[in-house]
Amino acid sequence: MKKMTTIVALSFTLLVSPFSFTSSSADTVKERVLVSFKGDIDQKLLNQVGAEDVHNFDELHVSSINVPSNLVPVLQADSNVSEVTEEKTYETQGYSTAPQQVLWSNKAVQAPTAKSLGYTGKGVKIAIIDTGIDRNHPDLKVAGGACFNEDAYGTRYCPNGYQDDEGHGTHVAGIIAAQNNSVGIVGVAPNAAIYAVKSLNSEGEGTTTSILAGINWAIQNKMDVINLSLTADEDDSMLHKAVDKAYNNGILVVAAAGNTGKASGQGDTVQFPARYSSVIAVSSVNSQFKRVPSSSNGDKVEVTAPGDDIYSTVPLSVDWDGKRDGYTWMTGTSMAAPFVVGVLALYKEKYPTKTGAELRDMLDSTAFDLGAKGKDQYFGYGLAMFKNSQSVSTPSAAVSTGKAAFTLPALPSGASYNIYRDGQLLKSNVTNPSIEDYGVKGTYSYEAAVVTGGLERDWTSTISAMITEPSYLDVQKQDRFASSIGYLSHDHIVSGFQDGRFGVQLYLKRSEAVVMAARAIGLNGTPRATKFSDVAKTSFGSGYIQSAAEKGIISGFGDGTFQPQQLVTRAEMAILLARAYDLKYMTTSSYKDVSSSMAAASSIKKLAYYHITEGYPDRTFRPYNQIIRGDFAIFLANAEKLGK
Repeated sequence: MKKMTTIVALSFTLLVSPFSFTSSSADTVKERVLVSFKGDIDQKLLNQVGAEDVHNFDELHVSSINVPSNLVPVLQADSNVSEVTEEKTYETQGYSTAPQQVLWSNKAVQAPTAKSLGYTGKGVKIAIIDTGIDRNHPDLKVAGGACFNEDAYGTRYCPNGYQDDEGHGTHVAGIIAAQNNSVGIVGVAPNAAIYAVKSLNSEGEGTTTSILAGINWAIQNKMDVINLSLTADEDDSMLHKAVDKAYNNGILVVAAAGNTGKASGQGDTVQFPARYSSVIAVSSVNSQFKRVPSSSNGDKVEVTAPGDDIYSTVPLSVDWDGKRDGYTWMTGTSMAAPFVVGVLALYKEKYPTKTGAELRDMLDSTAFDLGAKGKDQYFGYGLAMFKNSQSVSTPSAAVSTGKAAFTLPALPSGASYNIYRDGQLLKSNVTNPSIEDYGVKGTYSYEAAVVTGGLERDWTSTISAMITEPSYLDVQKQDRFASSIGYLSHDHIVSGFQDGRFGVQLYLKRSEAVVMAARAIGLNGTPRATKFSDVAKTSFGSGYIQSAAEKGIISGFGDGTFQPQQLVTRAEMAILLARAYDLKYMTTSSYKDVSSSMAAASSIKKLAYYHITEGYPDRTFRPYNQIIRGDFAIFLANAEKLGK
């Protein structure tokens, strides 16, 4: 492999002039630098210093430019600039070796198991930032891509687009997503959508600019995973910023740990960008699950994967093993990283609503521990693999009106459950194995993950529950009101209207609010005369209204009326619930629009203390806004759950 050039970052200062800068000599040396701005890219400043061959990465607030060396300090001194660094060089991390048996690598990461269950990475978008991909290979289906390769002068050079002219990127692509078509090999996630992002040249080398351009493209095009089978031996703050940005945008970034390890395994040899915390660093093992001697090691290694004599796709033009069949063997952590990308694609397909961070935890927790117990410097958490997550016995669910319930196996001390409903986290760190959930008509799928040491490790298979009642025309199972309405329906607190609606978007009337609250706390609802002149014995909810008055929960108006048809404000809702549930304590925090002189102030603070309502994100409560029936159902259900 070509030895990578080591470049030391320069640091100078110079006062900034409001005028344009020109070099003092036609022979002034120009250099390639990357400028990181504190905000948007300042094109005026770039023009002032005579920037050429400008590549702007708007998502990253970074520009890559050629600029006279004597004007670099001008950029560094500008108040809008956070950092100026020199270009760095990156290279691939794989090489050809002698043939050996095929397919052990896919079996190692349990790709056949995933395939048998129907998981193939479908719907997952993967950016392979590398030497490109052979778009003509019969075993590969390239969804798209871009080329950011540069010539020696920093000028974009892509005569053949993202077509691979080195072989490395195509080999990586085959590991991830070679087609299941009876030809050649099959990838870990054959139905994943792979995108060729050519940032490395025909020598397998690229620059900070070309790599940043690739990452910027991946962010703009909403990739799910980025594969970086490339390394550098020194820190690059611009690249660090780019991978952090990608990760914070929900993109998983996987990188080769490097091939600079010693046979003895001594020292910390993990290279960049794998060293960054936002990146999953991958070491490599052979078919005996022993560390490949050249594999880099250190505390940053997160997982390991097959990386020794890996058989995969290459362009015919660079098929150097003598067969010219479009396949060959390579060894290196470059080959290990795409196995991890493939496993993540399988998990992403199975759990499409999980965040990148959650999928990363799943990858770590389902890895097969190798070497010293727990995370170690050679294998990280262990061998990455797809796990069907059925090692915990799966109970059946009992269903009643608005409710699904099941009991999980008891857990040892220190362990807990995370409960998922329809792929979304429902409850976390649950220690009580008896699980209850509420909803309206629909079929619900539950899974439980055992959590130890902060990681999800073992899973149940899917627990299905079909709730048939309640069924409201205007409430679907995914609506934010659904769980609370199911809860109240289960306890016969609400029943909706005769036309089949619950009326979630209708404003709540005073009579409705009192009836629902009175039912919830078990007051006498027998129809009878009331103390209010406008609520007769035959009026809706007369018994509940009178019982609430007798308990001091409501008092009516000074003219002796109750005004049952008047709409309820959020402040009145707070007073009603605080009195009905005899709430004692108040939060010490306050809302911007709730003054201490307000009649409902103490009631609002009580609801906040008991988390019946949290108010709005802008720290307002909006006490005089009228409340809809759906929101009142949420608040009433939260109050009902106190102490349960």
